[in-house]
Amino acid sequence: MDPEAALQVLDAQRAGLDAAQAAERLARHGPNALPTPPRPHALQRLLAQFNNALILFLLGAAVVAGALGHWVDAGVILGVVLVNAIVGFVQEGKAEEALGALRAMLAPNARVLRDGVRLAVPVASLVPGDLVLLEAGDRVPADLRLLRARGLLVDEAILTGESVASSKTEAAVDAQAALGDRADMVYGGTLVAAGAGQGLVVATGVQTEIGRISSLLGAVQPLATPLLRKIDAFGRRFTLLSLALAAVLLAFAVGVQGMAWLPALMVVVAIAVSLVPESLPAVITITLAIGVRRMAARQAIVRRLPAVETLGATTVICSDKTGTLTRNEMTACRVVAADACIAVGGSGYAPVGALDLPAGQDALPAHARLLVEAALLCNDAQLLQDAAGQWKVDGDPMEGALVALAMKAGLAPAALRAGQPRSDEIPFDAQHRFMATLHAQADGQALLYVKGAPERVLAMSTQQLGAGGQPCALDAAHWQQAVAEAASAGERVLGFALRRLPGTSQSAPTSAPAPLDFGAASELVFLGLVGFIDPPRAPDAPLLSPFMLWRIVFVSLLFTAGAFGIFAWAGHQGYEDALGRTMVVNTLCAMEVFYLFNVRYLHMRSFTWTGARGTPAVLWAVGAVVLAQLAFTYTPWMQALFDTRAVPLADGVLIVAIGAASMVVLEIEKALLRRWQLFEELKESNA
Repeated sequence: MDPEAALQVLDAQRAGLDAAQAAERLARHGPNALPTPPRPHALQRLLAQFNNALILFLLGAAVVAGALGHWVDAGVILGVVLVNAIVGFVQEGKAEEALGALRAMLAPNARVLRDGVRLAVPVASLVPGDLVLLEAGDRVPADLRLLRARGLLVDEAILTGESVASSKTEAAVDAQAALGDRADMVYGGTLVAAGAGQGLVVATGVQTEIGRISSLLGAVQPLATPLLRKIDAFGRRFTLLSLALAAVLLAFAVGVQGMAWLPALMVVVAIAVSLVPESLPAVITITLAIGVRRMAARQAIVRRLPAVETLGATTVICSDKTGTLTRNEMTACRVVAADACIAVGGSGYAPVGALDLPAGQDALPAHARLLVEAALLCNDAQLLQDAAGQWKVDGDPMEGALVALAMKAGLAPAALRAGQPRSDEIPFDAQHRFMATLHAQADGQALLYVKGAPERVLAMSTQQLGAGGQPCALDAAHWQQAVAEAASAGERVLGFALRRLPGTSQSAPTSAPAPLDFGAASELVFLGLVGFIDPPRAPDAPLLSPFMLWRIVFVSLLFTAGAFGIFAWAGHQGYEDALGRTMVVNTLCAMEVFYLFNVRYLHMRSFTWTGARGTPAVLWAVGAVVLAQLAFTYTPWMQALFDTRAVPLADGVLIVAIGAASMVVLEIEKALLRRWQLFEELKESNA
């Protein structure tokens, strides 16, 4: 419906609501805020960490082990279960806090007209019928029907996924138009990229589009992730298999061996407890926690640990391209001027990338440089670098890409804009499909720069800038072909042109030119085109590649050989079993330490000074492990607790030698695989 009809339906006026109306509607509709879902109690979240079959089986095993007097086994199992629960509890608490921050997406204050007076009010107090004033940089506080729009561009990526800001107008559109095509509406949570406007609040809180999304998310039924289903199934099968084997073993001990019931039962239970994979939950939890941290580094919040595995089990993803398969960062990738098509390197807003200049040239040709200058001056965006060193755009994404292009070409945005100050402008509008800016020149004249849809700018042009820097006849067919080529490559295209205008004073070179009108945007000299892409995200390498599978099998066999070999050596030396087991544990520890340095560089040799030094954190960790292993082997209280024995010095040297030998074997394996190039990863690393 048209603006006047919208005002009538909501019983609103152009001067805004009065205080009494606003209070009455606030009481009727409630605050303009998304409802906060009830958070589970901390104790409830903690107990939920124990709710799977494997954990319950481990707790049962710990109770049985304690009842039989195996306090070390019981303590280890309980410790692993508690660590598992604490890690999950802490991670989910952090995720809850992060999700709470997402609910603050709506701006804390909004500018409104009430009783004809411009006020700043809390967003939560907005009601249907309020008149909201918008300008560049504002977060839209509610769903609004536009009453006035002047060059208004709104970034609606959170709703539509489109990286390019949508042009808005007060003119009514079809009532059945899709959300992305409703040019007369702006929605809560979206961002005003450029221009100004005034809108009538038509929906607040859960009635807004973003509120509907919140409600839909809240109604999603919780489902067990593939990993949790597999763990529960494994726990049930393991429990049933353990009970069945224990019953068979008990029957054999009593019926065949003639053992008494009680001693036989204790032996069977002890064996069953020893089969418990008490480290499995800890390994799973640590692995998932690492995945959650990696997702967080990519601005993705994972609420519960097992959910991070779900993506790995996904077989089909239905997704919009923009911002999902792509980076949602426009990048200028091609500059087309007369007789020159220059490819631009780099991606995103970082001003880093090379220009593929014509042969024999080390800088942009003059006519192409003028095109880039026009792209920078007919532009309202700025590039800013945040504390993390990431480049962000303040303004329209395509204009931000043009600023990055200018910086890649060696231009200084601040200096160029200061040298050619803007005196007037025609903001971009969907009806006329171009933007124009007027800039004073040192000679007292002015330059009009125009940017917009290529066909629109071409229609306003009568000449083009030739390779020699002089205007010449316009070859419209050539430019239409260039636009078609860029579009066939999936690029968005903008056209640029200029016109030289007289200033208001010949005696004052820096005086402002006359006010700009639409009549000035004619008889233009066409400068060229710039093509844009939204670059794809870098693909993630699979966790279990063929090379990694080979590595897992090979290293497992190597460690198995080392463990059994040292135990056989201990038996050959006539050592007791307790000393043999102690030597096996020390051998595995030594091999792990050397493997840590070997795996630091999977696709290149690790016998380097850098590889030997590692990082301070790794060296400290290795030192702590060595001290703990010495205590495990030689301190009396550890010997009593774990039934270990002191390892003779000669055998200790042998154990260290086995660890070093394992690293040599793995280095030889890496060298041979690199030489034979059996795996794609190694081919890429050698390229």
